Amino acid sequence: MDRRTPPLNATGRYTLLEPWVADSSTIYSCKAIRSFDDIYKTGVDVFKSYYEPLGLTREDVEEGRQAGANIVTLMSRSVGLANEQVGVIYVPDTHIVSYPDMSSYRYNHVVLSISLGAIPDYIQLDLLKDEMVAAASDVIGVESEVKVHVAESSGSVTPEEHDVWVAAREQAIANRGSEYGRILELQQQLQALQVKYDTLEQYVLDNDL
Repeated sequence: MDRRTPPLNATGRYTLLEPWVADSSTIYSCKAIRSFDDIYKTGVDVFKSYYEPLGLTREDVEEGRQAGANIVTLMSRSVGLANEQVGVIYVPDTHIVSYPDMSSYRYNHVVLSISLGAIPDYIQLDLLKDEMVAAASDVIGVESEVKVHVAESSGSVTPEEHDVWVAAREQAIANRGSEYGRILELQQQLQALQVKYDTLEQYVLDNDL
């Protein structure tokens, strides 16, 4: 019998020989590898604990012993609505057909989120969303999608509080290199030019020039 012993913590999909079965859609991790002798020393009967429940015989255990088999503990983890469930398979490494290649790369679906706190509902977020998409592409080369999630506030804001918060928020804008930062600077420059224009226009009118 051929032994295929996975390294500890090898995580991924396993294929087992019947009567042991690993769900092909489930991710398992190798959590322990114990020889038959080590198990017997703890007072556990390998046959009664790992072979007999699957309908195998003591001859099967002896065959495994002759091959130098180990009992491998595979654990899977799934999260339900109410609680987390852990599945365990105890399988001889002589009944492992394949285990995860540890040289492969594991991928995870990753979501980054930011909280903007309470902001007035008239603020347009299109520019911010575009900046976030551009930043993700520039930094890690991923074309992302930005979604907006809004939770209604239970309190109210007075006009005075609103004015203070708006001023503080605009003062705190640090990303002047962003699209929004450039627009804000241009708006401020336009306001300053408008004040000068109004002043000059009034001077001309007052002096009949």
